[in-house]
Amino acid sequence: MILIQLFAYTLKINLKTLRYNFFTFSLRDFMQDSSIQSYPPPPQSAIKDRTPNNAPSNGEIELPTHITSNLKKELRDYQKKAIHNYLEKRQFNPFQKHFMFEMATGSGKTLVMAGLILECCKQGYQNFIFFVNSASILEKTKLNFTDSVSSKYLFSENININDENTEIKSINNLNESHNNAINIYFSTIQGLFSLFTKAKENAITLEDLKDQKLVFLADEAHHLNTETKKKLNDSEASEKRNWESVVKLALKQNKDNLLLEFSATIPNEKSVKSKYENLKVVTYTLKQFSEDKFCKNIYSLSYENKELETRFLGACVSSLYKELLAQHHNIENFKPCILFKSERIEDSKENQERFNTFLENLSPLDLENFFHYSRNAFFKAAKNFFDEKNYTANLVAFLQTKFKKSTQINTNNEKELEKGMPLLNSLEERDNPKRVIFSVDKLNEGWDVLNLFDIVRLKNKASQKDTTKDAQLIGRGARYYPFSYNDFKPGRIEFYQRKFDLSNPLSALERLDYHAVYDSEFIAQLNKGLQDLGLGFVNEKQTIPLTPTKRFKCYYASNKREKNNNLFNKDYSDPVEATLKSLHVPLFGFIVREKKVDFKEENKGDTTYYIPHTLDKIPINYFLKALNLKNLDFKTLKKAFKKHAFNNKVGFIERYISPLKTNFHKSQKFDNNEILLKLAVYIIENLKDTLLKEQDKPSVRALELKEFETHNKSLSASEWERNIPPYEWLLFKDMRKLDSGLERDFLDFINKNKEILDKKFKEWCVLRNDHFAELKVFCNIEGPFYAQGFEPDFILFAQTHEDEFLGFTCYMEAKGEHLDPSNAWKKEFLEMLENATLKSHNKKLHLKGLPFFTFTNNNRTLNTEFFEAFDQTFKDHKC
Repeated sequence: MILIQLFAYTLKINLKTLRYNFFTFSLRDFMQDSSIQSYPPPPQSAIKDRTPNNAPSNGEIELPTHITSNLKKELRDYQKKAIHNYLEKRQFNPFQKHFMFEMATGSGKTLVMAGLILECCKQGYQNFIFFVNSASILEKTKLNFTDSVSSKYLFSENININDENTEIKSINNLNESHNNAINIYFSTIQGLFSLFTKAKENAITLEDLKDQKLVFLADEAHHLNTETKKKLNDSEASEKRNWESVVKLALKQNKDNLLLEFSATIPNEKSVKSKYENLKVVTYTLKQFSEDKFCKNIYSLSYENKELETRFLGACVSSLYKELLAQHHNIENFKPCILFKSERIEDSKENQERFNTFLENLSPLDLENFFHYSRNAFFKAAKNFFDEKNYTANLVAFLQTKFKKSTQINTNNEKELEKGMPLLNSLEERDNPKRVIFSVDKLNEGWDVLNLFDIVRLKNKASQKDTTKDAQLIGRGARYYPFSYNDFKPGRIEFYQRKFDLSNPLSALERLDYHAVYDSEFIAQLNKGLQDLGLGFVNEKQTIPLTPTKRFKCYYASNKREKNNNLFNKDYSDPVEATLKSLHVPLFGFIVREKKVDFKEENKGDTTYYIPHTLDKIPINYFLKALNLKNLDFKTLKKAFKKHAFNNKVGFIERYISPLKTNFHKSQKFDNNEILLKLAVYIIENLKDTLLKEQDKPSVRALELKEFETHNKSLSASEWERNIPPYEWLLFKDMRKLDSGLERDFLDFINKNKEILDKKFKEWCVLRNDHFAELKVFCNIEGPFYAQGFEPDFILFAQTHEDEFLGFTCYMEAKGEHLDPSNAWKKEFLEMLENATLKSHNKKLHLKGLPFFTFTNNNRTLNTEFFEAFDQTFKDHKC
C-alpha cells in the first residue's frame, strides 16, 4: 500500500508528528477523489493550533468570518464550540461524512445548523436536504432559513461567500438547483421516504442523488435510530425502512455526501450510544443550558381548590403582574403568554369556553377572595404591587381585556392551527396579539416560543405518562426570554441570561410558573422528570438574604467590555503581520507524488516540511489581483495600516507584504501563473480574515471606582457551605458551597494571619465572591485574553488609618497547582493591579493583586510567591 502524505493546513507538522496523521488509502482512490483538489483549504485563522476535538478552555473561540459575518445572530460560546469542534473533526479526518450534534431543546441548534450550512457552502456544497419527523417543525425551520423578513430569520441580509453574493433558495427538486446559491429541499422523513420509493413526477429519486454532492440535515434525529435499536415496538418496526434505512441509502449515493444529525435526546440504548460514540461533535445538555442561565427559573404553584376557575385566575394574575411589572421598569414589548393544557381535544374546547365564561363573569370580589386565601409569596408580591401602583381598582377590566377571545388560539382545531402556526411561532412579535393557548399535546415538541411564562394543568388527576409529557413541555417553555434593561442590551451575552437574584422583584420576569392542583406525589414525580432533563423546580427556601457582619462602605474597581464601534480608530499592522508570519501555507500544485515513508529514517535529513520565504517570491501583480478578488480597496488598506506610508496598492505591497517572511511547503514551486495567484489569494485571504477579526474585537474601558452595595444582597443555590467557622471578618457569613478544599485552606490562612491585618488596617473584611455580577472585571492587557472576564475568588476590603472609608482593595485567587498554566493571564492581570490607584471625587482607592494562593510539592507547601507577597504587603507599618 502506498502512503500519500496529506498535510494538515493549519498545524506546524514535523516528521515525527506526521506519522500519526497519515491516512492510508490506495493511489487509485486518491486520484478518483477530485474534490480534494477542487477547493482550497480555509484560512489558517479558522482554526488555531489546538488539539483535536477540544475547544479552548480559556479565551474566546474564533470562527471563520464566512460564518460569523453571514449570520444575523451572534453565536453563543457553546454554539461556537459546536462549530469549532466540527471544523476540527473535518480537518483531522476529512473522510468522516457523518456527524451528530447533541444539543438541548431551545439551545439554538438551528443557528448552529445555519453556521454549518455556510461552512459547507464555503467548501463547495450547494445542495442541502433538511428533514424532520414533524410538519410543524419543518415549516418553522423553513421560515428560519428562507423568510428574510421574519424576525427569526437566521442569516444576514446579504450573504457573501468567496466574495460572491449568495442567496438561500427553497427548491422542490434538485433540477431546480441554482448556481451561486444555497439550495435547500425541505421534507418530512415520511415525505422523503415516499419520494425515494414511489415514482412521482418532479420527485427526487435515489438515481438523482448519484451525481449530486449533498448535505443531509436531520433534525430531531433520535427518530433515525429504529434500525440501530435491537428491540422495536410495533410503530417503530413499521417505520424501520422510513427512518434509518432510507437515510443510509441516500447518504451512500455519493462519496462526498455529508449527514449532520441534531438531537436533544439520543436514545439510551447501548447500540445507539455505541453508534454515535465517534460521530458526536458536541454534547450540550439541558442541565448545562440551565446552569449557564439561559433558562427561566421554574416554579410549581399548587392549588388546594380544585375548581378550574381558581387556576384560570391564578395564571391570569401571574401573567398580568409580570407584564405590568415590566412596563413599570420601562421594559418594552414584554408579553407573557399562558398555555392551558387539557387531557383530550374535547376537554380543551370545553375548557376554552369555560375560561371565556369565567372572564365574562369575573368580579372584584373574586379577586379579593383569591388574594385573601392565597398563602403564596409570589401572589402576595403581586397584590402589593397592584396596590402600590394603583392598579387594583381596574384589575378586572385589565384581565378581561388582556385575555379576551381574540387573544386566544386553540391548537386542537386543525383549520385554526394551520392559520395560527405562524402566530404560535412568533408570539414574541410586537404586533402578534395572541397570548393564550389551549392545547393537548401538539406543542410538546418543536414549538418555538420564548415568552411562555405560565403553564396551567387543567386535568386534576395525573399519571406517569402525564409526568413525561408535562416535563417535556416545561423544558420547552423554560427557555429564557431576553429583554433590554439598563446595560443589558442585545449584543451582550448577559442579555440572553438570567440577570436577577431571586430576592429581586424583577426575578418575576425570569420565572416560568406551572399551575396545578395540589398533588404532592405528582409534583415530586414531575420534579424528578425535570431533574432527569437537567432542570427542576426552584425551591424558594434556597434563597438566602445576605446580612453584612458590619455596615461597611466597600469600594471596588469596575470596567466594561463594549463592542468596538470605531473600526478604524487604530492600526492593525501588528496583528496582521503576526498572522502572516506564522502561516504554514499548504502545498499548491497539480502533481500528486508518491513516496513510501520509512520511519526508521525520520531523524535523518529534513526535520520539517516547511521552509521560510519572503513574500517577494510572489510578484506584485498577483497580489494586486488577489486584493481585487478579495474586495480590499486602497481606502480600506490606508485606514487599517496607518503606520505604513503608501499612496497606492503597489506601495502597500512593496512596503508591507513583500518584505514579510512566512512558511511554505518545502516542495512548493513558484514557476506557474495559476499557482502564484492561488498563493497570493491564500495570503490575502488570511490578511483580510485577520483584519475582520481584529475589527470585531470588543474594547475594554478604563477601571473606575464603584461602591459595593452590601445591603439587599441575596444568594440562591442548591448547596450551601455548612461547615465554615464563624469568622467575624467575613463580610457575609453565608456562602455557596466552596469549590474546593483549597478555598477552605485560604480562609484558614486568613484567620491565622488576622492579627497582621488588624495591625495594618483600622477596619477590614473579606468577601467570598459568589458570582456578584458587578465585581467582574475585564482584562485590559493586549493579547489573546484581552476583554476576557475575571471574577476573583476573594476580595479584601480594608480601611487605612488615614481614610474614613474602606479604600484599600486586594484581589486574591485560590488555584490548584495544575490549573496555573491555563490561568496565567489572570495571574498577569493580578500583577497589573499592583499598586494601582483609582480616584473619584474625594475618594481614592488603592488596588492590590496577590499571586495565586497555591500549594506546591504535592499540595504540602504554600507557594513561596504568595506567602512573600502577602508578607510584604501586610506585615509592614500601619497604613
